[in-house]
Amino acid sequence: MLIALLLPLGRDVAFGWQSTLKTSPETVYKLVSSIAAPWSFLPNAHPAHQQVVQSRFSYSEGIKSLSLPAMTSWWPFLFYATFFYGFLVRLVLLIWCGLSLRAALRGFSFDHANCSALFADSQGRSFKDTRKQRSLRCLKPFHQSITTPMALALL
Repeated sequence: MLIALLLPLGRDVAFGWQSTLKTSPETVYKLVSSIAAPWSFLPNAHPAHQQVVQSRFSYSEGIKSLSLPAMTSWWPFLFYATFFYGFLVRLVLLIWCGLSLRAALRGFSFDHANCSALFADSQGRSFKDTRKQRSLRCLKPFHQSITTPMALALL
C-alpha cells in the first residue's frame, strides 16, 4: 500500500477505461459511484461524470484524444478501492476468524492427563514411554459434548 501511495511521486499515473459491452459513460459513472460509497467522504473518492466521459479509451482513436486530468482522476479511486476491498475487508475477516478461533478453543478442556502428557511431549519435558503410543484424546468425543435430550435422540 505504501508503494501505491508513493507511485505517483515518480511516475505519471494515468488510467482510462473501455468495455466490449455497449456501456455508456453514465452507466460506468453510476457503477464507480456505487463502488466508492464506503469512502465517499474522502477527497477525490471517484472520478466526476465529466472525467469518466473524457477518459473513455478506444483503440481506434488512440490515447491522444484523452484528457490527462481525467485519466489521472482514476488513481485515487483505484487506490481507495484496493485499500478498502483488498486490505480492510481481509483485515476484518482475519480479526473475526482469530476471535472465533479463540472462542472455539475456550470451549474445550485441555486440563486432563492425556493433554498434559501431550503438552509435555511437545516441550521435550517428558520421559520416553515404552507402552503403546499415547492417543491424542485431548478433546471430548463429539457425543459426550452434547447435553440436550433432542440432540442425544439424534445420535
